[in-house]
Amino acid sequence: MKEIREIEANILQYVFAESEDDPDMEVNLTVLLSADKALLIDTGFPLHARQVKNDLLKKNIEVEKVILTHYHPDHAAGACEFENIELACSSHYKENYKKCAEVWDPENRYKEADTVIQNHTGCHFGEFKLTFIEAPGHSKCSLIILINDTIAHVGDLLMSNAENKLITPYISEGGNFKEHINSLEKIRALNVERLILSHGNTISGRTEIEREIDKRAYYLQSVIDSEGKIDVESALTGGVSNWSYVEWHDKNLERLN
Repeated sequence: MKEIREIEANILQYVFAESEDDPDMEVNLTVLLSADKALLIDTGFPLHARQVKNDLLKKNIEVEKVILTHYHPDHAAGACEFENIELACSSHYKENYKKCAEVWDPENRYKEADTVIQNHTGCHFGEFKLTFIEAPGHSKCSLIILINDTIAHVGDLLMSNAENKLITPYISEGGNFKEHINSLEKIRALNVERLILSHGNTISGRTEIEREIDKRAYYLQSVIDSEGKIDVESALTGGVSNWSYVEWHDKNLERLN
């Protein structure tokens, strides 16, 4: 574990390097606390989930529920560490669940959802009111989790690396450029003051949030407008030196539709 960040009262974020081979990619597990219970947003890989679970147990806190922002290995594999909890995922999670278990990461064990989340539904956990918004683009099953109408957990719709350098938007299997832009606009329309990311530091303040959304949207729209003929240097605001994981550009072009 790299660190534990306090987002605000009763919201913690456990930060890990995704792997020894890729220390610049951080994996964040977000915890909402209510007395001796915890709700976990994303689980990372089993090693990450185990460390979070053990740290909370030392503090006499037990994870009661897990919500996934989307079903990819670095978000979902650790769910198997929580045998007796409720796992909640987007109603569109099944296709990615099968791919995780059979294709992408068969060495880990994957858990099916106990609860499927429908668009614009919500729940309460202690003092927290959660609202779920379907936000495809990065992945078909991506969700925005709105917390108390003031904070939005945006999963991988916006990402940055360990040095706070922007990560190139990634269109995964089942993702879509236009849907990704639409989902960024959904975030903008929420008018919240803080964005929690699954990879990277929290983004705070309306001006910074608008700026960060604009940079990602510019890339995505540039690729669409060029019909996939734009080079990565031209597509990224400020050029490639301001971005990380620019190699994803070629993979993204394969999924332009």
